[in-house]
Amino acid sequence: YFMHYKTPMEQMHERCESYPPCDYLSDQIGFFMAYNHFFG
Repeated sequence: YFMHYKTPMEQMHERCESYPPCDYLSDQIGFFMAYNHFFG
């Protein structure tokens, strides 16, 4: 049985994608800027 551990980058993307304002903003200004805006 193999457990897949998500990388910190995958966790960040999932956190942003599951939060609609961050998901929307990442399309507008890019993922890192959007993530830092909401979670940074």
